Amino acid sequence: MRLHKDLGFVVSRIQHNGETTLATADSRLALDDIVAVVGHQAALERAHHLFGDPAKVQIERDRNVLDYRRVFVSSRDCVGKRIGDLNLPQQLSATITRLRRGDLDFVPNPATRLEFGDRIRVLTSPPISPPSRNFSATRFAARRKSISAWSVWE
Repeated sequence: MRLHKDLGFVVSRIQHNGETTLATADSRLALDDIVAVVGHQAALERAHHLFGDPAKVQIERDRNVLDYRRVFVSSRDCVGKRIGDLNLPQQLSATITRLRRGDLDFVPNPATRLEFGDRIRVLTSPPISPPSRNFSATRFAARRKSISAWSVWE
């Protein structure tokens, strides 16, 4: 889903025919799809112009299909890397929808470089279960070494 280089928002989820999936660069929208959009107020207004009126259904509230965790970036393998270089959608069916750096919250883009101490919200499919304080070790360690050193921030 390549809308524009940076509109200031992220499409995190798409519901098509009642099925909610993680939005990726390869996602295609159809008439009557519902999208979950993350961004600041001006960005959400741009999304409103692109997608139409907000839906009454809040697909981001349903954590049965997709789940998220807040993660503290502490791995030397991740610090300094661009989010796009991590290949999260392909490697882990995951995406980063928000980033907190110090007291600043923003919507990152693929060119955003991770810094030590960043706190990110990772949306993933299939759901992470059961929720665990050692989320990164249980979910990611076997799949990708560079992510296994992240720790949960909730």
